[in-house]
Amino acid sequence: MVNDYRTKDDTLMSTAITIHTLEDLLAASQATPEFKDSVRTLAAGPSTLFMADGLPQSRVIFDAASPPVKVLRVVMKLLEEFPNEPFEKVTVDGRSGCSEYVGSLVAEPGDLHVQFTWDCAWRAQQQGWKDAFGFPDQIRAAREFGYQCFLRFDAERGPVSEAFREQESLRDESLA
Repeated sequence: MVNDYRTKDDTLMSTAITIHTLEDLLAASQATPEFKDSVRTLAAGPSTLFMADGLPQSRVIFDAASPPVKVLRVVMKLLEEFPNEPFEKVTVDGRSGCSEYVGSLVAEPGDLHVQFTWDCAWRAQQQGWKDAFGFPDQIRAAREFGYQCFLRFDAERGPVSEAFREQESLRDESLA
């Protein structure tokens, strides 16, 4: 898919955005079979997402306030960005709004931490798409771009840094 957008100085830019299917991302991934099964379960629907008895879906951890479809988009982006990682489990901590999902992810094993902002209104603005009311057509952007609506997907390795903790703390304060 070609992504045409305008910069702040109104210059038209064009980039190609590849949108993979979940199965393609899983096939290319070095994640464990159990993790892949959990991701498939997440994609299949919400009926057994929150069981804590060791079933496959316990490898994608998130709270009840996080929409499963938005968690899935974060996991898909993770799989795309890091196909060679042997993921066993991820914990996603996010805040969901109408057009955005903002938060952090910790991937195990290892030391990968991600700060993310998924925002379909931003993607619609980049595309120049407006709905019938003149607002960014976030529904179209979410439908057509799926997990490729990330405004930010910043990963770092190593122990959780002070900057990472500070970002999580600021987000937690904004939710209080």
